[in-house]
Amino acid sequence: MFLDQPQDDTIAAPNLKWITAHTGRSVSEGAAADNARPASDLLRMSQAVNRVKLDLLFFPTVYSYFPVLRRLPVVVGVHDTMADRFPQWAFAGKRQELLWRAKVWMALSQASRIVTVSDYSRRSIAEHHSIDMGRITVLSEGAAPVFQKAQFVEEEFVLAVGGISPNKNLGVLIGALAKLRERRPNLRLVLVGDYKKDGFQGCYEDLRAEAEACGVGAAVEFAGYVPDAELAELYNRCMVFAMPSLEEGFGLPLVEAMACGCACVVAGGHALEEVGGDAVVLVEDDWASSLERVLSDAGLRAALRGKALARAPFFSWERGARALGDLFEELLRK
Repeated sequence: MFLDQPQDDTIAAPNLKWITAHTGRSVSEGAAADNARPASDLLRMSQAVNRVKLDLLFFPTVYSYFPVLRRLPVVVGVHDTMADRFPQWAFAGKRQELLWRAKVWMALSQASRIVTVSDYSRRSIAEHHSIDMGRITVLSEGAAPVFQKAQFVEEEFVLAVGGISPNKNLGVLIGALAKLRERRPNLRLVLVGDYKKDGFQGCYEDLRAEAEACGVGAAVEFAGYVPDAELAELYNRCMVFAMPSLEEGFGLPLVEAMACGCACVVAGGHALEEVGGDAVVLVEDDWASSLERVLSDAGLRAALRGKALARAPFFSWERGARALGDLFEELLRK
């Protein structure tokens, strides 16, 4: 395991070795919307890998890619093509966008195989980058064990989880809330996402202003970062979980919500439709009507919760890990 900088939370195992390259900037810092990794850091990572005898190199995400200076099988993870197709949602300036495009081109050119997280992303990667779909393998993501059904009293709020970014399309929930509160004056909207420290493009100020302009400022809670145990409680307490994203490569919060038995209402047209299957209500444009339909029908909510709990186990980290191990074995046999 190659680290850019020392970490305190590494695990110990007999067959696991940690190697630190001591870069000047972390991967997460370099992945921020207004930042980029300097060439010196990339070189340090390349040199660290070059000094060790390896059979195969795996980049879990293209964010952490750096050039590999020798011939060996390379597997690169690409979550989606959002930054490639919608750079306005991902980058603060043209320089960051151009550096990103160069990195992605190098990573995909050097990759023996590419892994991604949904069939939707697989098709999108193949089409956008003109790559044979045979080079792309889908691996499942999954909810952590803390996300499970628990006994909490249902409360009158809609929950959205997954960051305060433009692609999350949270403004439609604020607009829907303003309409719904005419009939449901106690309805609230809870938005979970770290708007203070998240390095990706954010739109917190715009959303806050929109809530005030719609007259629902007091009914919209920006919860910020929420630890997993508290987040699991929110999933279990909400009346409806909503995810109106304009684009998603997978949608891990949806899997977490299903694992907690939420009644889920999500946007169609991308990976959320694939992940949710028949366990979700799909919305094309009228969010107020779709939410009202679920909020007002206890029987429908119960049916959705049952379907969600049945579908969630299909997505697991163990399943993804086994598939990744099989891929490694396949490449090493060649």
